[in-house]
Order: sequence, then structure tokens, then C-alpha cells
Amino acid sequence: MSKVAAGKYGYFDPDAREYVVTRPDTPRPWYNYLMNESYVAMISNTGGGVSYDTDPRVYRLLRYRYQNVPYDRPGRYIYIRDNEDKSYWSATWAPVHPPVKDCKYSCRVGTNYQIVTFEYKGIRTDVTYFVPAEGKLEIWDLKITNTGKKARKLSTFSYAEFAFWGAMRDLMNIDNCPNISRQHYENGAVLHYSYNDIGTGLNNMKFVQNAGYHVSTPKCNRYTGDRDTFLGRYRDEKNPIVVESGRAPNFCEWSGYPVGSLQHTFTLKPGATKRIIYRTGMSVDVKTALKEMQAYSTPKEVD
Repeated sequence: MSKVAAGKYGYFDPDAREYVVTRPDTPRPWYNYLMNESYVAMISNTGGGVSYDTDPRVYRLLRYRYQNVPYDRPGRYIYIRDNEDKSYWSATWAPVHPPVKDCKYSCRVGTNYQIVTFEYKGIRTDVTYFVPAEGKLEIWDLKITNTGKKARKLSTFSYAEFAFWGAMRDLMNIDNCPNISRQHYENGAVLHYSYNDIGTGLNNMKFVQNAGYHVSTPKCNRYTGDRDTFLGRYRDEKNPIVVESGRAPNFCEWSGYPVGSLQHTFTLKPGATKRIIYRTGMSVDVKTALKEMQAYSTPKEVD
């Protein structure tokens, strides 16, 4: 069966049962739901969106910014940096936004998965985002390929901005939340276990310490756990200082705005592909999170 006639921004592929977005600069973000019976991730065609477990009022893992510009920041970003010419871009076009005419892009929107393919400066990335049938997590499965004729020295930097759990707390108590946030790096993962109020009001506040995590296979070379350290002063996701400098500071301490960012540095020969599997999820506490984050840690499990 042939594909449906393409429009300005994409077409439906009846054989694959996917909608294929063919350019990233859509008038508004094209959102897809990735979910199982517990965990829900909303993801746009350029990797933006929120995630939560069971109840978005009290168990938000990745942040959603209301009335944000652009609409779908922050998101599930993976930056690629050429360590020779020091240029960088992102595997989902956003948030760096290189000129559309200079890159190749597609986003295949399927049932409970999304595949973003991006080619720029002789490097092709394929990121498959999905939520497995079991577990409170989402998986970002990155394959990065050198399509050029010379070896490339590269670094990748992931970016997952954690919310302060409760939606109203994250929105209305944002002046206090960074002062009592809790996060640290352990065993290849950035762990976020800031206090979460799962009560319904001031009269019955109930604080727990759920644990969010961001981890990868293979283990990262370096890491960042603080948003302002990663972005830098008077910057945003488009031009983060850590990516620009090419070296994550291995900084992850209490207080501030927690993020999960993992750096991998490697050389890619012509035609070669490197695979990095990121898992972003949550658990009831840090001890349980360290155990549960080992699931889906091998290519075989993910496949």
C-alpha cells in the first residue's frame, strides 16, 4: 500500500501505521502519548513534553512549563558536539534549532513509540522513545552513525529536567522548592529525591521522598545534576554552557533545580554506529530506584 499524499509537514504511512512528520518546525508541537498502565510520557515531534506516574497532580517526573515559549520546552534532549570544530546540535532538532534547510529530519509517530531521525554535518542520529509494558520509566534509545568519510571525535549530552513532583507545588512554591531539593550522583545515575507533598492541602500535608533517576548504558564519562550549572547564566536550552565548553563538571549537590545530564565522549569511524540507552524513571525511594533502574539496561532487553 502506498503512502497517503504528503502535506506540508508530513503524511500517514499505512503500512507502518505511523504518521511521519517530515519537518521539525511545525506550527505547533505534534504530541504523542507513550504510556503503560502506570507511567505516562507526553512527547512532541522535537522531544519536548512532560511525564508522570499515575497522577500528574502529585507524581510529575519531567517538568512542564505553563504558557512556555517555545511551547514544548523543556524536553528529552540529546546534544551532539563535534569536539574538533566545537559545533553542536541536538538529535531532535530542538532546542538548538539549526537551519531546517541544512538538515534531514523525520519523526515517525507510532503507537506507544516515537522515532526521531536527524542528520546534520555528516552525523545521523536515530532516537526511539518508548515506555515499556512494565515499569515506571521511559527509554531513549539513541543510535549515532558517522555517515562521512573521516573519523569524528564527538560528545553527547543528555538533558532531563526534573519537576518538584506536585504540579501545584512546582508551579506555586517554586521560590522554596530549590532551597530544599535533594539530588546526587551514584552508580552512573543522577538521582532526584526532593520532598514530595502528596496531601491535598495545608491541613493534611504528607511528605514523602520519591526518587527519580536518569541513567545510561554504557555508563557516562561525566555528569551534571544542576540545571543552572548546565545552562549557565543568562542562557537557556538552546546554548547550554556545558555543551558549549564540551566538559560536564561532575556537579550534583543538594539545592537548586535538578536535572539529569550524562556525557559520553568517543571517536566514531566512518560508517560506524554507537548506541546509548537512556532510562528516565521513578521509584518509591532511592534504594529501590537503584535496583529498578537496572531493568532494560542491555540492548537485548530494549530490543
